[in-house]
Amino acid sequence: MNLIAVVIFFTCYLLAAVNGYVMCGEGTWANTTCVDLSTCSEYTQPIEALFKTNQTVHKFFIFHHVLPAMCGFSQFMPMVCCPNPKPKSPIALAVPKGDSCGSILWNRNLSLDGKPTDIEEFPWLALLEYKMRNQKRIFACGGVLISARHVLTAAHCLGLSHNKLIGVRLGEHDLRTAQNCISNPQLSYCRKNAIDVGIELQIPHENYDFLRGPSAFDTLSYDIAILKLKHSVISDVIKPICLPMGRETPLDINVAGKFLSAGWGILFDHIYPKSFVQVMSRLKEVNKTYCNTLYSSTLPEDVICVLSKSHTTACIADSGGPLMGFNKQSRMIVTGIYSPVNNQPCRTNGVPSTFIDVRKYLNWIHLKIHQDS
Repeated sequence: MNLIAVVIFFTCYLLAAVNGYVMCGEGTWANTTCVDLSTCSEYTQPIEALFKTNQTVHKFFIFHHVLPAMCGFSQFMPMVCCPNPKPKSPIALAVPKGDSCGSILWNRNLSLDGKPTDIEEFPWLALLEYKMRNQKRIFACGGVLISARHVLTAAHCLGLSHNKLIGVRLGEHDLRTAQNCISNPQLSYCRKNAIDVGIELQIPHENYDFLRGPSAFDTLSYDIAILKLKHSVISDVIKPICLPMGRETPLDINVAGKFLSAGWGILFDHIYPKSFVQVMSRLKEVNKTYCNTLYSSTLPEDVICVLSKSHTTACIADSGGPLMGFNKQSRMIVTGIYSPVNNQPCRTNGVPSTFIDVRKYLNWIHLKIHQDS
């Protein structure tokens, strides 16, 4: 026992014999716990500092701060009512909320399954650009903007062995033209060009296996990833989609089991898109048991099965592209990321497509965005 401990022990012992002990967790000491004094930095730090610098203040601190907090003795060391650790402040997230995300441009085509979208209709859709071994550049996956600098996509899009991921394109509509325009008797309008942005950081889920991909032995597929862009991309034509709040049930997403998907049909195993113009599909959720039967396997818990309402619009979603729903505020949220089971995209003949349920990974998404902010 060092000199400081000896001084504290005898002082507290003598005074406690006269004044008694307090009850931690009650009254004035409601937010405290009775612990060994040596483990409570709230008292040990000033005791040690004052003992070395100012004996008068040191004694004052023991009499007026340590002694009133005594709740007993543990062998030779006083026990005190030590303040409970304060809960950590909520993480300041870089993801947008409310009016800053998920605002959709409603138009006449929204109800038409498999038809081209209007420009600016889905301002959060992203395309992932790759460089092939022959130096040719292609789009081989999609994604969705969830903050000023973060794109959500599938983990398998980060592991294309023959192609190097080099950037992200946002604000695209027609892949054949440098400028996106509308021209009809009622309106003639061109919007700003699409932008290409470099990637600062690739963040696949730690549990995703790039060698074998999702497996029937896993309860989750972990096929999800985040790309941190080199700079902010928010503009009047490029905006983020909302993330789910984590408490939504299917009934909170507009109408239960009804979703939208949009893209160019850009798939990781194809060189060319299925459509040069962005198109949209209306989807409905399929019973998981039924889906397991069609796939002849038990799909991971984080998989959502959806089917085109018209049964005719396969391959509209991009690999890593979003499955979209609406929250109660009529804001669009990303509910899924396209992840073809067994690397077999473009399901036809009534076989549902599979998306990773974003709601299963909200904590992971928030954590990664916060760590890299």
